[in-house]
Amino acid sequence: MNLKCTLLLCGMCYPLPVYANPTPDCDIEKNTKITAQAPASLLPCFASPSPAIRDDYALTTFSHILRTGQVSEAALVSMILDIQEQLRNPRIKQYHKAFLTLGLAEIARVDRITPFLNESQRKALVETAVFLFKTTTDFTGFDDKYGYIHQIPHTADLVLQLALNERISQHQLIALAQSLKTVINPSQVVFYHTNEPDRLARASIYLFLRKELSEAFITQWLEDVSLPPNGSWEAAYQSKKGLAAMHNVKGFLGRLLLTSYDKQNERIALVHAHALAQLRRVR
Repeated sequence: MNLKCTLLLCGMCYPLPVYANPTPDCDIEKNTKITAQAPASLLPCFASPSPAIRDDYALTTFSHILRTGQVSEAALVSMILDIQEQLRNPRIKQYHKAFLTLGLAEIARVDRITPFLNESQRKALVETAVFLFKTTTDFTGFDDKYGYIHQIPHTADLVLQLALNERISQHQLIALAQSLKTVINPSQVVFYHTNEPDRLARASIYLFLRKELSEAFITQWLEDVSLPPNGSWEAAYQSKKGLAAMHNVKGFLGRLLLTSYDKQNERIALVHAHALAQLRRVR
């Protein structure tokens, strides 16, 4: 069975749930003939309730085009504006929002490698990443039928691309680091369980590699991340919120230790030493 038929059947198997966006513009037949100049026609497919269409097809194809094709700057800027507008729509469905975030991360990657954004447009990307961390309330992670609803890791991937971009300023790096810090242990009672700490740790490492962030800032950041929610880690055992905090902080620090293990870079060695010291206190 060819790709088009497979995807069409997948779509038929996923009648729109009450929380799904309709996707009248997700034309698979048209998109299988897509050219490298028209990746925007894939964006409506990010709203599909079918993970086979949304993830395996739309995102994979979109990423391939941006990483290998020659997309015009005008088209890239237009897509950024479209995605940012959709991400701020309060009625957007969560799995749609999460995959648009990955699409935005792919465009941010293009700007990192071949700069095309101006200072104001890059600033808006940073503000979008901060907004996404600040406003995330759905921590599903994975749904058996609808696939990944994975906003926190996807936003972390966007932050990673921005952290790697040398045109992101010190002020913007600090804003990204501070917003990332708030989601390592969310204010909601959430037990991360679908690889969130790993993606957060990777984004953190690339932020810490930037010399614009001082060693004092990094040390304080790690101390802040490791603070107990109710005065002491002993008290954390007495509530779900405390237990969730312990679970999430340990998970993050553990992944940070693994990511920074045996690295020759002095800044990463500093991160490793302080992460180990903080982890020893979370018990």
